[in-house]
Amino acid sequence: MKIIEYFPDLGTFKFSYPEEYVILETELFISITSEETGASLTLSEWSAQTAVTAEVVARFLEIFTTEYEPLSDIKAIAEPHEFMYERPCMKDDVHWHWWMIGDSGRLLAVSANSNEALTERDRSVFVNIIDSIVFYPDED
Repeated sequence: MKIIEYFPDLGTFKFSYPEEYVILETELFISITSEETGASLTLSEWSAQTAVTAEVVARFLEIFTTEYEPLSDIKAIAEPHEFMYERPCMKDDVHWHWWMIGDSGRLLAVSANSNEALTERDRSVFVNIIDSIVFYPDED
């Protein structure tokens, strides 16, 4: 599997992904999709109007998932980002897995979705993409 480093036009971060996955970048989000399974990972950066703390990141994830049926409570992930939380959900018979990342004063909403439960391979690839995200520091 060849891994490609990707520098989004719209983001203040970079990440790596397998070359057999397809990238779509719009003004609002970046989507990484498996042509084999149709599973998709979407990244969307948000501006925080306050200091990015663990509580802010967890609350942001809670707000993002209010329209979804939660399959578990929100769970904190210790590494590799400053603050990271996850929650698996369902909506309209689609499987969703949400992560919210707070790092370098930024918020990044990340969601994976698939008509079926994520395959182990897709979940592993998506977690590796999330773990590979590097945020650029503010230039203030």
